[in-house]
Amino acid sequence: MQALKLKGHINESGQLQLSETINLAPGEVEIIILKLGESGEKAEQLNQVPTFGNEQTPENIQSFVEWFTAGIPPATADSDADEARWEVLKEKHKL
Repeated sequence: MQALKLKGHINESGQLQLSETINLAPGEVEIIILKLGESGEKAEQLNQVPTFGNEQTPENIQSFVEWFTAGIPPATADSDADEARWEVLKEKHKL
């Protein structure tokens, strides 16, 4: 799988228009759209990383580990990596 990040625009008729050409062979693609705010910034900054301090103290490390692993379910043998990525994107961007 190849991932590209491009800028585009949705016109009045609801069609996606890209601001640059894509150098890919013809074929089916999957598109994920992230809506930008009026100023061009992301509409919401979700899941911001908290500051844990610059020193690698046991307390800072433990705080980071707890934050990093919070809400992450364990992977199973029948887990689909693409589906997991899509679920994370849906949750992060409230799709």
